[in-house]
Amino acid sequence: MMNKWVSAQKYERTHHPHPFDASLTSYSSNFYRNFYENYFKFTGLEYDLKGKTVIEVGPAKIAGLCFCENYGKSYLVEPIIYEDTLEFYKSKGITMIHEPAETCDLPKVDQAWMFNLLQHVIDPHTVIEKLKGCADEIYFFEPLDVPVDEKHIHSPNRNLFINEFGKDVVKIYKGRSVRGFHYVDCAYGKFIVNG
Repeated sequence: MMNKWVSAQKYERTHHPHPFDASLTSYSSNFYRNFYENYFKFTGLEYDLKGKTVIEVGPAKIAGLCFCENYGKSYLVEPIIYEDTLEFYKSKGITMIHEPAETCDLPKVDQAWMFNLLQHVIDPHTVIEKLKGCADEIYFFEPLDVPVDEKHIHSPNRNLFINEFGKDVVKIYKGRSVRGFHYVDCAYGKFIVNG
């Protein structure tokens, strides 16, 4: 599995060729802003984090934290190093962790975010278990049943999320129900770790 993951990471890097725009006004930034607006709306997240600490896993170049304010000590776990983003995140006080979530020591935080992530990781179950061990709340929005290919090495299904978070937590977004957003069905929700 590790060789598949390494190969998929190489593809993922080529999937984000546009230069990072620190003003967050480029077409690429606005594309991701639209996605984060929907992720936040569906999961109930707010842009004013009121001092909450966050770990966001696998955001590639443009993280949801880019669009937030008043966050406490926060982290991005992104194994791919996008050199053109490093100074921006440093200037925002966001710590980059350039390792797979499965193998790094995750700091304790209030919230963990995973958006469009699990198709791309080494092991979805391990990532979720590690997030349960480091965060009080987990916010997720994840595509379902996307065919496995060279860039998506897993195809999470509804049962994975029900088994990990419980059927009362997991909601289903119907693909194409929001224009310009995910075209496949997705699982989403907010999981309270000790709830």
